[in-house]
Amino acid sequence: MTKKIILTITMFFMLLLPTVLFAYPMQGQAAETDVVVASPSPSASPTATPAPTPSPTPEEPALSDTINKQVGDLRDNLKTLNEIRASIQTPQNIKNETAIRQTALFKIIDISLNENIQTLSVISQIKDLDTAIFQDLKKMIESDNTWYQKFIVKINLATSPEQLKAMANEIRLHREETRGLAIRRLIGLILTLQELKAVNVAKERAQSIDDDLSNINSPVRPILGASLQKAKAEIESAEQLAKSSYLRLENMTSLGDFQYARDWLERANESLKTAYNIFTDIADKAR
Repeated sequence: MTKKIILTITMFFMLLLPTVLFAYPMQGQAAETDVVVASPSPSASPTATPAPTPSPTPEEPALSDTINKQVGDLRDNLKTLNEIRASIQTPQNIKNETAIRQTALFKIIDISLNENIQTLSVISQIKDLDTAIFQDLKKMIESDNTWYQKFIVKINLATSPEQLKAMANEIRLHREETRGLAIRRLIGLILTLQELKAVNVAKERAQSIDDDLSNINSPVRPILGASLQKAKAEIESAEQLAKSSYLRLENMTSLGDFQYARDWLERANESLKTAYNIFTDIADKAR
């Protein structure tokens, strides 16, 4: 019986995946220099699993370090830009400001392109990935990469700080609204479908434990049965939250929709982890 109750590594992988990328990409704040400073996507930091089960969640590529370095370099550029703006506006200073703004925008584009690479790398590691949605995500990212490549040409043709300020705002809007919402939605749909698969596995595990408990002739059987009912309630809650998340993402039109869906999926994930903690507790008491 114990072997049937103990949580499998594969199951934990499905439970932890929403913590890898669901928050991506939540960046794009504007700096006081009128140049968009892109914040890198949060590093993967899955919630710790009960020992001794190891977490098989795929590690994010070393690309995270690259993005963080690019953000640091960008901030150095902005510091220099502030120093130039505080000085007397001579033709040479204007030329220097234009060059620095161009460099800053190039760095933002580099960060965005690297984030796209990282997104596909992490998402592609999901087992039994929904092929149609993943293909939509790939097409969206390819389109996004093309947009940035075309924008590089516009930056190179800019001749004044004012033109580059307008371009900085254009990139900000693209990252936060156009591109940001579309990519968030697709990633959310992928992870929500994975959560629903995890719910189905949890249901099967609960039924298996129920069958095992029916064969136990022990004073602790009623206690274990009550615990199992609590686990089933958590699974039911996870399923309803995941379904609500999916429907919200399907009809997503704003960042607010995404935030609701993300919060519901995180709560669903917590409910499933609670259910599996109960399963582990039942296994220990049934020995």
